[in-house]
Amino acid sequence: MRGVRLLLFILMLGLPGFACANAKLLSVGCSAALFKMEGMSLDQKALILTAGHCVNRGSFKDPDPTGLVFPGPGEVLRDLPDVGQVAISGAGGKLVRYRVSRVVLATMTGMDAAILELDQTYRAIIEKQTDAEIYELSPITAWPGAPMRIESTYWRRDFSCEVDKIVPTVKEDPWTWTGVVRFHLSPRCRLFGGVSGSPVLDRQHRIVAVANTASDPGTPCGFETPCEIVDDGQPLVAPNGQSYATSTARFYDCYSASRQAFDFALPSCGLIPTSPPPATVAGGTTAGETATTTRSAI
Repeated sequence: MRGVRLLLFILMLGLPGFACANAKLLSVGCSAALFKMEGMSLDQKALILTAGHCVNRGSFKDPDPTGLVFPGPGEVLRDLPDVGQVAISGAGGKLVRYRVSRVVLATMTGMDAAILELDQTYRAIIEKQTDAEIYELSPITAWPGAPMRIESTYWRRDFSCEVDKIVPTVKEDPWTWTGVVRFHLSPRCRLFGGVSGSPVLDRQHRIVAVANTASDPGTPCGFETPCEIVDDGQPLVAPNGQSYATSTARFYDCYSASRQAFDFALPSCGLIPTSPPPATVAGGTTAGETATTTRSAI
């Protein structure tokens, strides 16, 4: 979870490499992307993809004194009204602000991802910003050896990465993620604060994952020190600087192509847990949102 530790990276503003990715969240220091599912119409409300820990919603308080909150373990936020803003950049770099009208989904259970809905359609956006790109979400999961490009609008920088492995299970503090993309450890693919939520793009410029976390020195499996759970159940602590991303192809299991809409009640959709919720740290979710929040154990 790298979008909430920005003060340490202010000096990095001068780093080279302009990113073509096209969105950033204005209330939290995270990157994002304007995207659509296969078959979606330009006349539908536009969607934004980012990391689940970037929406500042949920019941788990940041252990550092940032005032931020995250979805707790087993907590899946759905269909919540939102009054935040997203800035979308065209190829020329000009940023235009748009209002977020709804949190379609935000979770850190199984995956660290969020989908936000804007109050304008794709068509309205590209008429206003003719050089804005709409990314398509790929139904194909990344594979070892595949070259990937991570584009961060927050820093206006991109990263050249290679998939090292799809890790079955990664744990960080109270959260457990599955099918996580691990990148080859390289100075060209070392993620840091503000890169969270950036799209991970394949050679066809389609989104296959969203930038999620990287390892800092600390307590193994603790906050910002993720570990991989190996076959015998023991944790394998990632080396310093190891970067990860959340696979996004599983969103198609929760998408109705015939209705061109997400349907989290589909039998194929495994994003909504069904078991009772665990105890979580209080705070975060505002009054009036409880009825539209699904919570249950990982």
